[in-house]
Amino acid sequence: MERRKNIIDLIEVNNKIKVVKRVSRRKSDRVPINAVVEAETETSMTILKANDVSDNGISLESRVPYDVGTELLMSFSVPESNAGIITVAGQVTNTTLSDDGKSLKLGIKFIAGTEKSKNELTKYAEKNIIDKWFVS
Repeated sequence: MERRKNIIDLIEVNNKIKVVKRVSRRKSDRVPINAVVEAETETSMTILKANDVSDNGISLESRVPYDVGTELLMSFSVPESNAGIITVAGQVTNTTLSDDGKSLKLGIKFIAGTEKSKNELTKYAEKNIIDKWFVS
């Protein structure tokens, strides 16, 4: 997917529609995903919940804190795919406390994976971006 430089939002102010532009930091749009992710570091393995994904990264929920820069080997199934389990390597780019305060949200940038993994993630993201932006 192409990098989105600007996102245009329409907001209503005093019964008039106004256009607001904001800059996106993302290289690709993320789409919701419901997947269980097995994540391994050099010293541990844990099960995490995926919230959203693109062909460049994934957002995970964790009760285990990870330092920025930590590398994870992640395995999960892509919904709506017959590819089985894919495995990709990623690096923690940010951590924030979840809205409910009970877990952490991890921003993960993909750093390595097979061509099959990249293709499956790209297909899933492209198929589901339409649902995200054009919901009726």
